[in-house]
Amino acid sequence: MIPAIIVFLYLAAVVYIGVFAFRKASGKQEVEDFFLARRSLGPFVFLMSLFGTNMTAFAILGSSGHAFNNGIVTFGLMASSSGLIIPLTIFLIGTRVWALGKKHGFITPVQLFRDRWECSHIGTLIFALQAILLVPYIIIGVMGGGTTLAAVSNGAVPFWLGGLADNTIVGPVAREGGWGYLGAGRFNLGKDEALVFTTSRGGGSYTGVQITDPWMIMPRDSRQGTLSLNNTQAATNPDGTATYALAPEDPGLANWIDTGGLNQGFFLLRWAGMPAEVDTRALVLDFQVMKLADIPRRVAAGVPRFDEAARTSQVARRTPDYNLRLGI
Repeated sequence: MIPAIIVFLYLAAVVYIGVFAFRKASGKQEVEDFFLARRSLGPFVFLMSLFGTNMTAFAILGSSGHAFNNGIVTFGLMASSSGLIIPLTIFLIGTRVWALGKKHGFITPVQLFRDRWECSHIGTLIFALQAILLVPYIIIGVMGGGTTLAAVSNGAVPFWLGGLADNTIVGPVAREGGWGYLGAGRFNLGKDEALVFTTSRGGGSYTGVQITDPWMIMPRDSRQGTLSLNNTQAATNPDGTATYALAPEDPGLANWIDTGGLNQGFFLLRWAGMPAEVDTRALVLDFQVMKLADIPRRVAAGVPRFDEAARTSQVARRTPDYNLRLGI
């Protein structure tokens, strides 16, 4: 428990510093002061900020797991990124960006690019890309927190309390620029379990569901299994909704999101071409984990099922669809 006590003391110190700084800055509402400390950080604080930014769950836990599975190749991967690419980027690009930001009052990358190209749309595109990349980053951090607290406390703090992320969904949230809505989450399933959820198109022209591994990579060629489904590929229920079963093994439902054998990973839900007013609470109607053996009993009879022949036919149709998308 000593490591856990140290972690909680550190967290308490961080909270105290935050509260103290807030009280000291009472009455100052300037955005630049809040986000950039008036661009007055000294070398030591700046260096520690960069260090803390890079000491993420990905760097500490993910790289260790990657090294365990792949060997010394991980050293080259991490050293080239942390030891070469990041410092060179800061030196060659970061200093110039800092100077431009200070001169013109930029606070975010969106402001910089909008002003540089005098185009509001490129800022919107960058914001959307940053938001999409931020979702898995946050989820990885939550996973790392849960794993670490469970380990250092010898199980006294369970993973669900430390992480609060397993088999849940974040969102759906609106994407900047009217691009639609995005939901995301992390799955953690046994071989005999499935994450079953029902979605509504919400009046949109496109919906899609996909999974990735913890490195945000498809675990295998998506032409070889239903690792993703869009609204033209998914079978609908009698009321127009669609019920999916995300699982390592075939659950028998038509809309199987195949994890490629993974028990843990991420999933993304997308809605596009949506009307102006959308009730996001109506986009995901049901969301629960159940045993594969319980699906025939617990899932409504009207939800489409597939036998082995239908599944084979479904997978066979994916290759021409995939090639059509790439113009092959």
